[in-house]
Amino acid sequence: MEYLLNKIHFRGDKIIWAIMIVLFLISMLVISASADNMAASERYRHSAYWYFMRHFAFFAGGFTLIFICHRIPVSVYKKFATLTLIFGIALLLYASLSGEVTNGARRWIAIAGIKFQASEVAKIGLVLYLATVLEDNIFDDFKDVLKKIVLPAGAVCFLAFIEGTSIGLLFGSICMSILFIGGLKLKFFFKIFGIALAAFALLCISGITIGWPVRIITAVKRVNDFPFATIGLLLGIICILILILVFARSKLKYLFKICGIALAALALLFVLGLAFNWSPAVNVANKIENIFKKNDIKNADIKQADRGKIAVAAGGLVGKGPGNSTQRYLLNSSHSDFVFAIIVEEYGLTGGILVLFAYMALLYRAATIAKKCTRIFSSVTVLGLMLMLVLQAMTNMGVSVGIFPVTGQTLPFVSHGGTSILCTGITLGIILSISRAANNQAISNSNSNEKYAPDNSNEKITEIQ
Repeated sequence: MEYLLNKIHFRGDKIIWAIMIVLFLISMLVISASADNMAASERYRHSAYWYFMRHFAFFAGGFTLIFICHRIPVSVYKKFATLTLIFGIALLLYASLSGEVTNGARRWIAIAGIKFQASEVAKIGLVLYLATVLEDNIFDDFKDVLKKIVLPAGAVCFLAFIEGTSIGLLFGSICMSILFIGGLKLKFFFKIFGIALAAFALLCISGITIGWPVRIITAVKRVNDFPFATIGLLLGIICILILILVFARSKLKYLFKICGIALAALALLFVLGLAFNWSPAVNVANKIENIFKKNDIKNADIKQADRGKIAVAAGGLVGKGPGNSTQRYLLNSSHSDFVFAIIVEEYGLTGGILVLFAYMALLYRAATIAKKCTRIFSSVTVLGLMLMLVLQAMTNMGVSVGIFPVTGQTLPFVSHGGTSILCTGITLGIILSISRAANNQAISNSNSNEKYAPDNSNEKITEIQ
């Protein structure tokens, strides 16, 4: 594989290239099985083959963008970071005012017959801008933080929140992660975190009382329909992770030990709770059992989220086989929001773990690339962009198995969708560009450490640092 990639002049991290090819093959297999359902949902305006070929064409465009973007120098991305952010804000503003409404959300823009989501462009600009600001500034005054970080990033998160609650929360989470990774002083970090929480609470109160932003009502309904015990568990895990990050920032070597102790304590409490019939533990166990348990409710009364759980439960260890999914005919978004559920139904737990492992491997490779980078912009950009992709993937998979409420997030580089595939291609291309630059820098440093022996024998020796 590595020889083939080198032969056709693909540069950057070879493992990322290989993972992208695997995700592409998985996506084509799933979409080929769901193409007929997509045609039926639009009353066979086009044939199933047409939808399959359109998906393939988008992937061709996505890989073309990856190849182009991974050959562009990293300095170019930094140069146009602010312009990209301004363009993303303009698209989000246009989408909130004049965008097309799909499934109750005004998030689509149509230009020359091509529909795309403004948030896909804005998230790239947001990461590039924050990485640029963190490299070019040493913040000692919170007024500078407000002007250069809070206001621009807040504008993007606010407009994204109007477009969709889950999108705004995803953007906010990425912003906080980038600021933490970028080394912003903790006193400024917590001030920004407090401002973000206050703004979130204000928007929620506004949505519930006066009905604006309108997507708040939909989000509240979905949360109300979701098991309260699971929500509490998720919030607890998030709080624990935040505390772990704060205390482990200066001593990262203790991070995994702390995580292990926390998970062991949580597992022990759960086991003891079941043993002594403690109601919270029993309720959580019942909820988990219900997620993977088939039921006999009539199809008309089953919600989309429940169908996703049924698809996951029906997959078993090895699945029903390619194209044998039954829930894809009943799930409205089997090719996008619930594509992971269809993967598990057709390829079983084995296929689901393979997809999960692929995204975890992408995040690991991003961390490896970041370690090689000598500039803050490069390291923050590669981690920020990859976190954006992986968190979106985790959200999509969590919805399919019933861990999260329905959010409408697609599975990057797998779900059907032109904008998502093309923008994911740009994102991965930027990451590979940084990887290529980091590899070249490592080679340059290696060559600079080579010296010749003093006896004029022309034999190279390597200086040990």
